Amino acid sequence: MTFPEPRWAVPGLVCEGVTLLAGPPKVGKSWLSLNLALDIAAGRPALGSIEVEPGPVLYLALEDTPRRLQSRMRTVLADRPAPEGLTLSIACEPMPAGG
Repeated sequence: MTFPEPRWAVPGLVCEGVTLLAGPPKVGKSWLSLNLALDIAAGRPALGSIEVEPGPVLYLALEDTPRRLQSRMRTVLADRPAPEGLTLSIACEPMPAGG
């Protein structure tokens, strides 16, 4: 079988589509995910050096409260506005229920 080359949200790091980022607690998975989401949605180089194609991003912060997500966004964005291509949610229906 021949498969097309994967499309990369962040070349060499995150493929387009659903990605599972796993690791021990408190190593920065949520911070990394939020930074990548903001960079992709804004079309800025990911992690400051990996060129990305700008595109829409759905960021599901399913373990965050609205206050915590807002605080993290303020920390990461500093004085910049959130990119228009970013959609945030702290809740999502389970897949069998349409999520």
